[in-house]
Amino acid sequence: MVQIIPSIDLINQKVVRLKKGKFDQVTEYKESFLDLVTKYINQGFQKIHVVDLDGAKSGKIQQIEILRTIPSSFLPMIQWSGGLRNIEDFEKVFQFNLNGIVVSSLILQDFKLLKKMTDLSPFPIRWALDMNQLKLTTEGWQTVSNLDYR
Repeated sequence: MVQIIPSIDLINQKVVRLKKGKFDQVTEYKESFLDLVTKYINQGFQKIHVVDLDGAKSGKIQQIEILRTIPSSFLPMIQWSGGLRNIEDFEKVFQFNLNGIVVSSLILQDFKLLKKMTDLSPFPIRWALDMNQLKLTTEGWQTVSNLDYR
């Protein structure tokens, strides 16, 4: 079974898209976060992946309060990612009734913390590996590791 999950990327609470993960090549969209979430749900999507790009880049959640702008009935459809690299930020996300969270940088940076948060999480924590040119990346694609996919 294939499941399509639309993604909403956020910078400064605006819906954006980066070109090839480059923060200096940003397209900003007119639709608000609430409008886009509502549109996807009305189109029948059961999950929506939301990326806090400010958090991914800085290593600290920046946009979590935007979840308060959507109806609470939508929250179980949201997967959150970006900036989850410390206990305090995980606890902020745990306050919401989400579909789950997705972590990437933490897999390579602090696996012990990731394991602890996985055990404490009230919902699934999914792992994702970001890659550029077959090398694993972290911090919102800004840091390229020495780990090669080949």
